Amino acid sequence: MTYEIALPITGMMSGRPFDEVVELNRSLTRAVNEAGYRHHDILYTLLFLTCDFLPALRLTPLGLLDAKSSEVLLPSARPE
Repeated sequence: MTYEIALPITGMMSGRPFDEVVELNRSLTRAVNEAGYRHHDILYTLLFLTCDFLPALRLTPLGLLDAKSSEVLLPSARPE
């Protein structure tokens, strides 16, 4: 399953009207719940996955990063 919300403003914000973004967030929540995600808020999980200063595996623009060793384990790929 793939779900995408475009965040063209620095990769963190949408330029869409607020009510549209709220509905996109609700759709994301429904999609991840249907896929088996049972935690309170997917956005917090995604936020912490990108915090490269925390020790563990992190998602960065470079790819999957082992934050302890600073080694990129799986480089990101550009969409074709």
